[in-house]
Amino acid sequence: MKPRAQSSSANALIVGGLLLALALVLTGFNLNAAFPQLGWHDLARRAREGDLPAAIAFYSALPRIAVAMLCGAGLALCGTIYQQVLRNPLAEPSTLGVSSGAYLAVSALSWLLPGLGMPERILIAMAGAGLAMALVLILAWGHGLSVLALSLSGLTLNLVFGSLASMIITFHRDGMVSLSFWGSGALRQNDWGAAETLVFTLLPAAVALLPAARSLSLFSIEDEIMAGLGVSVRAFRLLALILATWIAAVIVACVGIIGFVGLAAPWLAHLFGARRMAARLLVSAMTGTALLLATDQLLIASGPMAQSIPAGSLTALLGAPVLLWLLRKPKATPPTAAAGASVFSIPRAPTMPAVLILAILGMAAAMMIGRDAHGWHILDYDRFAKVLPWRWPRVLGSAAAGAALGIAGSSLQRLTANPMASPEVLGVSSGAILGALLAMFIASPDLPVTQDIGAVAGSGVVVALLALSARRGRSAAGHVLMVGIGLGTVLSAISSAIALLPDPRFQILQLWIVGSTDGISPLSAVVMAVVAMAGLGAACLLRRWQAMLQLGAPFAIAGGVAVGRAQMAMLMLVSVLCAIATLIVGPLSFIGLMAPHLAEKLGGRRVVSHLLLTAILGALIMVLADWLGRNLSFPYEIPAGLLATLIGGPYYLWLFHKRAT
Repeated sequence: MKPRAQSSSANALIVGGLLLALALVLTGFNLNAAFPQLGWHDLARRAREGDLPAAIAFYSALPRIAVAMLCGAGLALCGTIYQQVLRNPLAEPSTLGVSSGAYLAVSALSWLLPGLGMPERILIAMAGAGLAMALVLILAWGHGLSVLALSLSGLTLNLVFGSLASMIITFHRDGMVSLSFWGSGALRQNDWGAAETLVFTLLPAAVALLPAARSLSLFSIEDEIMAGLGVSVRAFRLLALILATWIAAVIVACVGIIGFVGLAAPWLAHLFGARRMAARLLVSAMTGTALLLATDQLLIASGPMAQSIPAGSLTALLGAPVLLWLLRKPKATPPTAAAGASVFSIPRAPTMPAVLILAILGMAAAMMIGRDAHGWHILDYDRFAKVLPWRWPRVLGSAAAGAALGIAGSSLQRLTANPMASPEVLGVSSGAILGALLAMFIASPDLPVTQDIGAVAGSGVVVALLALSARRGRSAAGHVLMVGIGLGTVLSAISSAIALLPDPRFQILQLWIVGSTDGISPLSAVVMAVVAMAGLGAACLLRRWQAMLQLGAPFAIAGGVAVGRAQMAMLMLVSVLCAIATLIVGPLSFIGLMAPHLAEKLGGRRVVSHLLLTAILGALIMVLADWLGRNLSFPYEIPAGLLATLIGGPYYLWLFHKRAT
């Protein structure tokens, strides 16, 4: 077996070397095309003397190549360490929330304390990445650090941290474009500073990994056996995680978030045949270098329009097929309650009238109570009549969007037989945003229904993929959840990349992403209200199918339900409701998760009563979020979608942790 392993590793090294060579050939072609007839032998001297082409090549093009190679190698090493130590094939800085934690920390401190130097940024990034890693481990500890638990915790933290970073960018309007571009993994350079920082970081890490490769290979066996061999399992695991987190934090501090390279490179190294740990580390580093360098050089070769897309956003396209391939088989579900079981065990009497009255009062208060330069006030009749044409579309649209998301979340939970499902968590909302964006490319943006049709199509594709995953049965509910979160992460990254294109048509995307309700017109509000009411009626008509599908496809078939027809009907319902609501409140709000669970806690156990309570609560939560967003930081506004996410994200994580206890 040993000679075979050595031969396989040697073949893997050859393949990795060929990939790296191809990436270098493409790099040479781009350099020759950009700087024809440029002498490279005394480039540094001529650059210092002021020769413009030489200066651009020496201080911009070459540092960019060096940074791409160093970041690719570093992310690959991070992914390999995380996957080996945590025994999780999906682990990498992005899926564990480490990159987003570092990005949030650097963004927040850069906003509060402008002019931070690189050493300060690295320390701040390390603190944010370490906090994210600690939160992931705490949340997944009750689930035995299973693959599913670690992945769900990390990907959900990505959503929450991303929302916080988006809020910072929204308030920091002067530097919003540059901050967004940096956060998406921009490799453009103006000097050798970032490259030098990465060298001084990665070189000691690589040296530390050489003697540790043998010990890392022991994580292929159980902890008890490792301890019997004299290995201090906890200490070594902690040191390895700190090392990987340090590398990831430095990369984020230098260039921002570059996702999925750390996932794809180790997977390809294993596919190439690298079985021994030392060979895996080396081949992963070579492959990661080739992937990121080739991605960046392909963007450069594609023209000025493509060059405006950060390489870190485009790597999501590389990670998408790898992620879906790794998720092709359901993983073991962590030891939680049954997938269809209620999170809340104490039944309570329905409180429909009280909740309805509260929602009506909330909508009235949102229109009458507000804040201006003179403080808080309640509008009198004359002032109320003046502001009513401005406020009622916003309040009605927010309420309708919240109700639609609640209904969609409730139906999606029954469709997938998973009480942790929601349009935001499972990527349905992200699919709607991407579909609307693509529709703006394909059809005329002047048509009023272009965005709506695209959003419905995008969300429908995601729901269809989830429905296919749900056919594996209730035991695979956690698998469906992980597929959805992975899809949502990839689709959000793609949308962010498209949003950075220099095209005025995509200026509206910033409003979609942050979930601003400021631009709701009276017609849009009325249409949204009609759609929400029609969706509620349709969901109630499908109550029998929903009740049976919640028990799983085999039970539904035994009960005489045409599963294919029922799934298609619910798929269309969820797609339409989610798509229309997403265009108003953005892809993240967690209303589709919070409202169904709160409705169940308040006593809505039967399908119809649960749907009614969910719609009312969803409307109430979104109206409250919109009202708070308008008034908390007056005269500045916090988008309602972001504010709802700041409440719903921690709620989701708490719910996930509660199911382990």
